[in-house]
Parts: sequence; C-alpha cells; structure tokens
Amino acid sequence: MTDSCNCLGGGYPADEVAGDWTVPIASAIRIYGAGGYLVRFDVYRPDLVQGLAQCLGMAFVDFRAAIMALQGVKANRLSLDSIIETALAGDWGGVVLHNVEALLSVKTAAERQAWLNAFIARAWAKTIVVPLALYGEAAPVSVRTIRLDPSRLPGETLLGRLWATK
Repeated sequence: MTDSCNCLGGGYPADEVAGDWTVPIASAIRIYGAGGYLVRFDVYRPDLVQGLAQCLGMAFVDFRAAIMALQGVKANRLSLDSIIETALAGDWGGVVLHNVEALLSVKTAAERQAWLNAFIARAWAKTIVVPLALYGEAAPVSVRTIRLDPSRLPGETLLGRLWATK
C-alpha cells in the first residue's frame, strides 16, 4: 500500500477528483500501523467504501449483509463484540467493515460511544477500518479517526451507485 494508490473507487475517472481522497487514510495506516480506524464520511457512500477497500488492498465485508441479515429479526441482539469477531475471524491482513452502523444504531448512545472509544484505543493485530456516516460526530478525536474532506470526494454518479450494488 502506498499513500497514493490511484484507486478512486466507484468507477470514477481520476480527473473527477482534486487529488486522491484516500491519501489521509493510507497515510494514517502507514504511520500508525495495524489497529482500528474510524473514517468519517459526511454522507452514506457505499461506492466509495468499496473503492476504499480495493484501494487499500483490504477485504471488504458488508457487516449488515454478511452477519446481521443472517440473524433476521434477532439481529438487534448481536453484541457489539460481534463486529470485532467478524474482523478478526477472516483470513486477511486488513478489512474494511461496511455498515457497522446498522448494529450501532440498535444500541444506546452510551454503548455506541463506549464501543467507538474502545475500538480505536485497543491494539488490534489486523488493520480494521470502520466507515461512519451516521455516527461520525460521536467518533473520538484521535489520529485513528479520519474525517474525509467532502470537497475531495468524487461526485456521486449513476455508475457509482450501480457499482456499489454488485
């Protein structure tokens, strides 16, 4: 992984972006190493989350689809520990866990805050990236919390939305 991986995700041509929007994330991972990272998006952009995983050379796991959907109506009973269990269970060096906020949403604000704080404070053997669109404001201030500059993100297009549904 390099700081500029030239992978913008979402099928967007490079000239649509003022620089590579993934640089702050790749740089933080290069500097601080394995562990948890919270990436704050201002809006829900599954196309960019998939592109981020590809760009960083990490696995992409849609937590809601892969874990919560299997539980059906009992999904709200999953513990927040299941997020980390999912991240650590895979045979990958790093993972981008998409839609973790689906489980965070059924927990109390205090439980969410405690999980976010513990997630970035603990040393993990793998790199775990959790994108946040709903609870970015609750993310603790840390070198492992990266807020993306919305002006540097590619615009949303029909092609990007279709790419994110594959």
